[in-house]
Amino acid sequence: MCAQEVIFEYAVCLHCSVTLSESMSKESRKRTTEYMMKHAHFESRGTRLAEIENYTIDPWIERCLLKDTPIAAAQEFQIVAQCMGRKLLLHDMPFALCQQALEELTDLLSNETLGEIDDFIGKYFTGPPELAEILRKRPPVLL
Repeated sequence: MCAQEVIFEYAVCLHCSVTLSESMSKESRKRTTEYMMKHAHFESRGTRLAEIENYTIDPWIERCLLKDTPIAAAQEFQIVAQCMGRKLLLHDMPFALCQQALEELTDLLSNETLGEIDDFIGKYFTGPPELAEILRKRPPVLL
């Protein structure tokens, strides 16, 4: 088992999330939508998860949504969720994305969209300087 440590955690309000999504280029939006539709399988996943009797979060995030690989084996990953106040909403989210899926998603983004993400991060994520290099190396996929 590998050691796990949260190195960056953030929350984005729905308004900002929608605004960022709308700022994506048509090209990026088309590519990422096609990729998600091909790999995510939300409907079958939802059916399987609905059959689980206990309400633990583990089955929702134990495998990469797009690659179906164990998150425990991933060196880096993101967990995406939607909350209302202190409550976690269960629908297509939460889900986990492994490093390979994140890299593939990032590769689908146009330079215009990557610039929008850079601007968003520069404006809203002014955390410790030691995180700056991580964010420059590979921007987080803000879904």
